[in-house]
Amino acid sequence: MKNILKIAFFTTVILSMKLYAELSYPYIANDVRADLIKTQYETIRLGDSELTVLDKLPNPDETRDLYEPKIYKPKITGKTYFYIIQRMVESGSVNEQNEKLVRVTFNLDGRVTRVDHWG
Repeated sequence: MKNILKIAFFTTVILSMKLYAELSYPYIANDVRADLIKTQYETIRLGDSELTVLDKLPNPDETRDLYEPKIYKPKITGKTYFYIIQRMVESGSVNEQNEKLVRVTFNLDGRVTRVDHWG
């Protein structure tokens, strides 16, 4: 039963992530989402599980695999969730994007290894 609940939860999360994957630019999160990101990221601790993070901050705007710092055939070492508060253009220089966001990084065991914010 516990596994069925986990599968249902992850399916819901994955489907929800696809809904947020289509951002239009310039992107500015609505006030409710921006406040949620700003207040809840501070409660995330190193070692927290992915489920704990998704309880506090559901629906990351972007997810990316995390690779070891190696040029030739790098291995995946985890993943990263991005919660975007503001991004003015989809791609470009740091100044052009003018981002405000929170980044949560996980290892392969699904545990938080880093929480960053800027903007």
